[in-house]
Amino acid sequence: MKLIPEWRHSWRFSSNWCHAAQVALIFGWTQIPDDLRASSPRWAEVALSATIFGLGVLARAVAQTGVPKAPADVPPHD
Repeated sequence: MKLIPEWRHSWRFSSNWCHAAQVALIFGWTQIPDDLRASSPRWAEVALSATIFGLGVLARAVAQTGVPKAPADVPPHD
């Protein structure tokens, strides 16, 4: 496995924030009582989770100005 040159700044990536939000959403959803969860339509749960995941994938493909770029001639740190 080869890390990207900016791996030390990966916490700034919008994609990581989206995926962290998805994990938090899933965890929070499991903490809601069953009777309250049953009143929510299943399609809404799936759509929300898929939307956040899709935003994370899209965010990874977009250039982000807040993440410092590693010089191209410097090999990545191991």
